[in-house]
Amino acid sequence: MKAAPKSLSKDLTTRLIYIVLVIFAVTSLFSLWFYSSESKKSYLATHAEYLAYLSDNLQVPLWNIDRDWIASICTTFARNEVVSLLRVAGEDGDELFSMVNEHEPSLVVNRRPVYYKGILVGTVELGFTALLYRKSNNEMFFRSILPMLFVIFGLMIANSLLFSRLVGKPLNHLMSRIEDISAGNYSDRNSTFEHAEIENILEKFNDMATQVEKREVSLLAANKQLESEIAERQLAERRRIESDRRYQQLVEELPVGVFRSSADYDGGYSMVNPAFVKMLGHGSAEEMLGKSVKNVYRDPLMRDIFVEMLHREGTIRGLVLEFKKSDNRSLTALVTAHLVTDGQGRPQYVEGIVEDITERSNLEKQMRQAQKMEAIGTLAGGIAHDFNNILASIFGFTEAARMRYGKGENVDKYFSEILDAGLRARSLIKQMLTFSRQTEVNREAISIGPIIKETIQFLRASLPAMIDIKWSLAADNGVVLADPTHIHQILMNLCTNSAHAMREKGGMLEIFLDDLKVVTDGGCAEPFAGLPPGDYLQLSVVDNGHGISPEIQERIFEPFFTTKPRGEGTGMGLAVIHGLIRDMGGAISVVSRSDEGAAFHVCLPKYAGPGLDHGKGEPTAPAAGSARILLVDDEEGFRSSSREVLEQLGYQVAIAADGLEAYDIFMRRPHFFDLVITDLAMPKMTGLELTRRLKEKNPALPVILCTGHNEGLGEGLHHGLSKGAGKGLNSTGADSRGFHAILLKPVLAKELTAAIQGVLAAGGGGQW
Repeated sequence: MKAAPKSLSKDLTTRLIYIVLVIFAVTSLFSLWFYSSESKKSYLATHAEYLAYLSDNLQVPLWNIDRDWIASICTTFARNEVVSLLRVAGEDGDELFSMVNEHEPSLVVNRRPVYYKGILVGTVELGFTALLYRKSNNEMFFRSILPMLFVIFGLMIANSLLFSRLVGKPLNHLMSRIEDISAGNYSDRNSTFEHAEIENILEKFNDMATQVEKREVSLLAANKQLESEIAERQLAERRRIESDRRYQQLVEELPVGVFRSSADYDGGYSMVNPAFVKMLGHGSAEEMLGKSVKNVYRDPLMRDIFVEMLHREGTIRGLVLEFKKSDNRSLTALVTAHLVTDGQGRPQYVEGIVEDITERSNLEKQMRQAQKMEAIGTLAGGIAHDFNNILASIFGFTEAARMRYGKGENVDKYFSEILDAGLRARSLIKQMLTFSRQTEVNREAISIGPIIKETIQFLRASLPAMIDIKWSLAADNGVVLADPTHIHQILMNLCTNSAHAMREKGGMLEIFLDDLKVVTDGGCAEPFAGLPPGDYLQLSVVDNGHGISPEIQERIFEPFFTTKPRGEGTGMGLAVIHGLIRDMGGAISVVSRSDEGAAFHVCLPKYAGPGLDHGKGEPTAPAAGSARILLVDDEEGFRSSSREVLEQLGYQVAIAADGLEAYDIFMRRPHFFDLVITDLAMPKMTGLELTRRLKEKNPALPVILCTGHNEGLGEGLHHGLSKGAGKGLNSTGADSRGFHAILLKPVLAKELTAAIQGVLAAGGGGQW
């Protein structure tokens, strides 16, 4: 049976005690003699210090022979228990203070002269008792300073000898074990030691080795896992680099434009792909990078609107924008963009794609124009019927007037009827031209109520009499941002479709305009669910025709889909107006059942911008004047009638049948005429060429264009004509051609004189 190990601490303590006792007995005798001698030396040194201190303090009192001061110092000093004698005498030997302790004899007595500034002023005699000496000896003896040094020295020697035997060997073994553990050898765990402390230490080391071994295994496993993760991350990094390379390659090879630009209003492009560079006609991306994005917008204001929409919505999809190529040509593009922000939601940059839809846009314009002409063709019979009625009215009232005039009767009322019939004919022609004209999209804030009323008048004249029209415009003053011709086109298409559905039996065509409010996203009931919140106008066209079956309803807005027989329709009407309504931010839906009629509902967002400019008021009567006018027109009837009217109002009028004749008349007196009124299309010289030549001779000469059609004019003048006769022309095209006003035939005398007065009042320097 294994014996219990001894305690190392007890064994070492016992042996050290024996050694200390032997050393202490030897050193005690020596220290007693030594400490006594040293104590006496210390005592004498202390006495000398006290005497010197007392002499220094008595210099001034002795110089002044101040007995009270001397007594005060000496009394205080004499209270020390070691002082047995204290005498102070003056320079003449007179005793000034004396104190003798008769109970304690003096062990040492010394006398010292006192000098003040080198002059002897007295003597001091001081005696110490043996009390301090004895006390010092006792303290030194008990403290045994020197013997303890020997004891410590002995303990060091003993500890060195014992450590080698009791501690050194076990420690060497422990060090060897530690080296084994550090080398990875954890198996040697059977060593035994004599002392329990060393045995416990070894057991702890063995436990530690076990833990280290476990941790080493765990670390090896973790290291393998870490190596695997590093390999996976390296693989992921290689894949990311490859993905970035492929992405960059994809961006560069995409047929659509890709860009990254600043999120500021006046920021620049930081990245553009080759397709976008090519779209805008630049030679390289460097030509675009860093430059203001506004430079590529046809209208720089659209850049501000675009950025504002991005900051508000974050993402824009399918926005149609007009860009400007490097050669100043236009590029129509479909833009989808996203605003990239940081973690705090602050805008960083804009990323997006640009698709060139210029060709598609041109095709859409052609399709819209074809659909317009299709609608005009559908209504041609009704239009011809209405024109025949107007002509019949003119012929009838003219013949009646001639008969009455021959009898000497008043014929004013007949002339009024003839004039009203002519105005109806002009209005009908104006609507047909407005509806059929092919123009660029020109969205503006318009009140659609008057446009609907005007279209209804046109429909009344063109639809069969067996189709009754009923209308109610509850939101008559509603304003939308749209092109007026688009509103015409939408309503005309829907109404002609409804008329086609009722052409066999006739019926009721109803048109309604109402307010509609959407409170939250998707908060509007069908059929307009999903519209953004806001105020809308709902235009409804309802008929009681044969209706539309559910399977056909699913396809009615598809291009080229039609239920009409071949030759009666292209299938583009509803598809075109669907696109127009979508571009205006609205929606269209249909509610119908077979044999129960159909109801088309168009929802357009209300416009909440600046108020409408309603223009000038219509003149009420022809205005008299005295200006000298050169009137140029190849139509004899218009030339003669206009001259007659103007001369009746006081104007001086010279007439010419063509531009060349007018130029010859003008050159005879270049500064005689105050105003020129010219037709556009004339033989020998057109109105445009005549105006150019006249302006070369007299740049300040005002010119009014009065034409029956607008072929050969630029788009700016088209827009001016669409405003109607007598309205001011405010386009750059008109100004560049030298026209100060444009009138569309037929024109009334009051409209003609109003234009003359307006141009002359402006001094010929501005547009009227």
